[in-house]
Amino acid sequence: MDYEIRAGEALYKAQVESVGGRLYQVFFLDRDRRVDLFEISENLFSMICDDQSYEVDIMEEGNTYNILIKGTSYAVQVLRPGELPLLSVEEEKGHPPDEEVVVSPMTCTVVKILVRPGETVEDEQEILVTEAMKLEMPIPSPVRGRVKEVLVKEGQTVDRGTRLVTLTPLK
Repeated sequence: MDYEIRAGEALYKAQVESVGGRLYQVFFLDRDRRVDLFEISENLFSMICDDQSYEVDIMEEGNTYNILIKGTSYAVQVLRPGELPLLSVEEEKGHPPDEEVVVSPMTCTVVKILVRPGETVEDEQEILVTEAMKLEMPIPSPVRGRVKEVLVKEGQTVDRGTRLVTLTPLK
């Protein structure tokens, strides 16, 4: 089946075909991929794509999906051909989205904050270290950007999906 996927200002085309069971053939971004998708619990999936394993949390609201992957939240709209994308609240007000929000991938404790507001960070640079079940997990920046706000404190326990840091993307 053909889909159009809107993420921010970008519009992508994707083809998805079931291969059987939980396997899908996906043509996206000029590449053919085989995806193994397994539902762990409601809204939580295990996905293997390009020999990489991901935990994916998906919350559906109509044709808009809030997707959490590796601590980064993405809001995307999935459209069938001919459907028009909805405008976000920011777009309706005439303000383009100008921040990237890093959220907690799970319930955990913030062990160390590695950045301060105003600092520039690189894509994939560690910005926080969290701990869950005695295992430390670094949280990387999803983009190159400037730290706008640090929304948590060291020692604070946060739930999955809690906003940790906001960034202003830089080119």
